[in-house]
Amino acid sequence: MTMLSEKILVGYDYDAWYGYGEKLPITIESTTKNNTHTLICGMSGSGKSYCVNQFMARIF
Repeated sequence: MTMLSEKILVGYDYDAWYGYGEKLPITIESTTKNNTHTLICGMSGSGKSYCVNQFMARIF
C-alpha cells in the first residue's frame, strides 16, 4: 500500500460490480482531523480483519 493519499481502500461496491461489471472503490479517510472513530462491521468473511490490518499499517 502506498502512502500517497490519506484514503484507504476498503473494498468495492458489490451491487455496482455484480450488476453492471463496474468496480466502484469504497474508501475511508485515515486522517484524525475528520475521523476520530471508525466502526467496521459486516458479515462473516467480508474482510473486517483485513480492513483493520490495512488501517493499522497506514497509521503506524
